[in-house]
Amino acid sequence: MADGSAVVERFVAQAGHPAAEDEHAILLGWRDVVEGIFEVHHLDRGAAALGR
Repeated sequence: MADGSAVVERFVAQAGHPAAEDEHAILLGWRDVVEGIFEVHHLDRGAAALGR
């Protein structure tokens, strides 16, 4: 965003957001960028298990 914040930060900060505090921590962890080449080890219910 223009002010340096991330979309997920704004989402978590919204008044009346129903997520619990531990869910906020998970969401804010999405700010961390991970770049690299990964191998898909397997798929599990729409989630991919990755490795290097």
